[in-house]
Amino acid sequence: MMLFLSKRHTARPKFTLRLLTAVVLALPLIPLSGGAAMAATASRAHVTISDGRLQPSSVSISTGGVVSWTNDSDYTVTLSSNALGSHSLRPDGSWSYTFGSAGTYTYTATSRTESGRSTSQTGTVTVGGSGSPPPSPSPTPPPSPSPTSTPPPPPPPTPTPTTPPTPSPTAAPSPSNASVMVGDDFFIPKTVTVALGSTVTWTNGGSQHTVTCTGSCGPQTFDSGSMNTGATFSHTFTVAGTYNYVCVYHAPGMSGTITVQ
Repeated sequence: MMLFLSKRHTARPKFTLRLLTAVVLALPLIPLSGGAAMAATASRAHVTISDGRLQPSSVSISTGGVVSWTNDSDYTVTLSSNALGSHSLRPDGSWSYTFGSAGTYTYTATSRTESGRSTSQTGTVTVGGSGSPPPSPSPTPPPSPSPTSTPPPPPPPTPTPTTPPTPSPTAAPSPSNASVMVGDDFFIPKTVTVALGSTVTWTNGGSQHTVTCTGSCGPQTFDSGSMNTGATFSHTFTVAGTYNYVCVYHAPGMSGTITVQ
């Protein structure tokens, strides 16, 4: 998959525009190598983030397509999901992602204004096949049956008793790792569900915070201590249950939940 960050520029020199025009006009004159037609490129989609809203909030592309996000607001926006990870866009910043597998991807855009108010909006990206599906055939009506005399049905056979199969024991889910981003006054995602034996890693992208679960917060306790910007903290969950943790500097508003099954 291809990941990159870029800055949006609103002004371009006239010379650049003239050069691009000349290149576009010259493209039909370039012969194709070996007489073969060039393959069509994957589709693209663009999402603009303005005043805490995704425009549009749902896009559809073909497999191998690219979605670009541009932050037109005056504050930093964080894009996050289990599939795409977490990425911060500063004002006027852009970020693009190439989707190599078909499916539906859900992500969250979280922004925090200068007044301290946080807003979140959920968006979706639907990735389909590279080609158009064939048209559905028109249904052919069945021929009308000729009326015939119906013989009486034979008596039903005597059922043979069968022994139900022994159910196989259900295997416990395999451990899997999860990541949580620590920001100023929030955890993303706020709620995480993992299997027994999984490891959760917190990465601090804000100011000084903690990841603390003490007292009766859950079956086990853990505490990261004070985490500076860029610091990480990991904990492996060996006891099933629900864990409610907080940042001791910003509790109770800054809190999160880990569910271990």
